[in-house]
Amino acid sequence: MKRNFECCTRVLLLAACCAFIAAGCGLFDHHSQYRSIHQLTIDDDTKGVAADLARRPADLELLDDAGRTPLLVAANQCSTNVLVLLLKKGAKMDAVASGRSTALHLAAQAGCSAAVLLLLDKGCDLNPRDSQGRTPLTRAEQFNQNAIVKLRKRQERYHR
Repeated sequence: MKRNFECCTRVLLLAACCAFIAAGCGLFDHHSQYRSIHQLTIDDDTKGVAADLARRPADLELLDDAGRTPLLVAANQCSTNVLVLLLKKGAKMDAVASGRSTALHLAAQAGCSAAVLLLLDKGCDLNPRDSQGRTPLTRAEQFNQNAIVKLRKRQERYHR
């Protein structure tokens, strides 16, 4: 009797797994929109990102589960080589993540001077406001990113 129960349980479990797979549900997909391009960006793998975009150009603006495009992930992770590539491929600099954070907000908060300079050089908005009214400079100050604060204040004086 116990053996029949175990056998039936296994068959039901296998049938459920097959049904999930047939419905397109990846049992091991922890992120529904999290694709390799996001992980490649986090890893600062420029060649991998380029290869991914060659196969799937639409991934340039693909959102992950946090609502971030690869450009926003690159800015947040200080993946400047990937950031350069994504900008060359035409990624939208004005993309916003949840909380209306821009790439400049994320790079400033992360303390990534190279990404901040690159984004400013490419002409991004200097003072966008997130959902809490903070500018990238305010976020850098809030997260004690002193190098970014000095850089931005120098930039503001230069542009007056």
